[in-house]
Amino acid sequence: MPPLAVRIFSAAVLLAVGFSAILLDFRTRWLAIALVLVTGAWELSRMVDRKYGAPRLAWLAALSAMGFCLPYYPNSTLSALWPWAVAIASLAAYALLGFRKLDIVAMAPWVLMNAFVCGYLGLWGARVFYLTRSELGWRGIGPLAYTILCVAAADTGAYAVGRMLGRRKLCPTISSGKSVEGAIGGTAITMLVSAGIATKLVGLTMGRALVLGAVLAAASIVGDLFISALKRHAGVKDTSRLIPGHGGVMDRFDALVFAAPIAWLGLKLLSSPLPPLHVP
Repeated sequence: MPPLAVRIFSAAVLLAVGFSAILLDFRTRWLAIALVLVTGAWELSRMVDRKYGAPRLAWLAALSAMGFCLPYYPNSTLSALWPWAVAIASLAAYALLGFRKLDIVAMAPWVLMNAFVCGYLGLWGARVFYLTRSELGWRGIGPLAYTILCVAAADTGAYAVGRMLGRRKLCPTISSGKSVEGAIGGTAITMLVSAGIATKLVGLTMGRALVLGAVLAAASIVGDLFISALKRHAGVKDTSRLIPGHGGVMDRFDALVFAAPIAWLGLKLLSSPLPPLHVP
């Protein structure tokens, strides 16, 4: 099968399975989000292990990310102290394993990078759960669907405009494919998409939707560049090869993971509390 066909087929399957999971039931919704965060932590930690010549301990970052996800499981009774317990246990485990398995020169950056991975996917990324509600169907994922569509618009718009009009590199030391023109075009398209869907999905007025659309477009670009910088640091092209034609989970969900907490905060500031989804 040609590479483009593989890429399109993988994207179609991913969209179908992903949206089915988050629409079907609040438990499958939790599982889909947790799977992205846990797999992303495993991918980034594996990159760190390779960079510093550490043993294969990426499972520890995945376990830590899962620990951070558990309080968001429907009807969870875990204490508010649970995230602190996970953070302390994770850091202690990395420190102990680092002393035992790594050279002292590599130990400090290895521990710090892995601690960052756990925090980024387990604490920052877990804000994705705040974009969902307990209701089934579209009523339960209005804010999440809004964020996904804005991020997709930013990515697709930047790519399309960049291909047609791109001249000036946005950040050549990190990503040679991104252009200033693409970023501007992607932002404009995201603002239009946000204005078109925000009233139905999150109840924002036109003006506020345009503002939040611009913010999410910027967050999407930064999130993409952020993971690209980590890949450059580790000397790899993709975070993994789990998704045929696309690379790894973090190659596909890098922008969403970065933008989700910003979307949650923006919605809190612009419409607090989150309004109900208006479905005809």
